[in-house]
Amino acid sequence: MAGRTYQGIVKGLTAISFNRRIESPTKKLNEAQWEQWEKDHWEERVYKNPHGKLIVPQKAIRKSYIEATRFSEMKPPGRMKSWRPMIENCLMVDSDMVLEYDEKRLRGWSDYVKRGTGTVQLIRPVIDLPWGGGFKLMAFDDAITFKVIDHLSEIVGRVLGWMEARKYMGFGRSEITINEL
Repeated sequence: MAGRTYQGIVKGLTAISFNRRIESPTKKLNEAQWEQWEKDHWEERVYKNPHGKLIVPQKAIRKSYIEATRFSEMKPPGRMKSWRPMIENCLMVDSDMVLEYDEKRLRGWSDYVKRGTGTVQLIRPVIDLPWGGGFKLMAFDDAITFKVIDHLSEIVGRVLGWMEARKYMGFGRSEITINEL
């Protein structure tokens, strides 16, 4: 069985936000100290490759395609009721998506969340429009056709989005153009 390779070209439709886990302070901070710590460390929450370029990790891309199967009305051939098992087992993301953007567009976005008995400020890195990138997918089952990948890409880009604050802020929405290589 020969695999098929697809290239996804991404054009952002909304800002994209990041929330990579970073090490929190070890000692308990009061509210003012926490806010200062957030202001000093918010840029560390982006994902970077070894060359220092901002990325959407392979893992996040793969997870988005798996989650997109929940929203798909397309049914796979045979007895399967969902594309999920096939996408989980037969679709590989070839690389991280390196983001192309104007560095002046990277900013901190403040949100206040409940922690313990009070609220604290969290600052997340956000890239405003325009942003974009590209990635490659490899499908190892003949049932995963261009039509299936294109359909799931529409769901990933316009319904799910990428990275942080997708559900409640609508961040990370994009238009994904798929080409078969």
